[in-house]
Amino acid sequence: MVKRVARRAGLKDWQRITPHKLRHSYASALVEAGRGIDEVKELLGHSSISTTQVYVHVSRKRLEEAARALPDVVG
Repeated sequence: MVKRVARRAGLKDWQRITPHKLRHSYASALVEAGRGIDEVKELLGHSSISTTQVYVHVSRKRLEEAARALPDVVG
């Protein structure tokens, strides 16, 4: 069903889309939107943040923003 809906939506590489990959995308999108890892953990139903960390893929842009914020935190 997921592949059929992805194909109808015109997603490229629709053959590779799985419910599990959608879960990863959902977790990453939540973090990119500013939600905390603890919130994502609860939404995914994980008992451990370490499990949630496997699902979250932080973008390069977000990492750069965090690095630029460091002087504000320190000084």
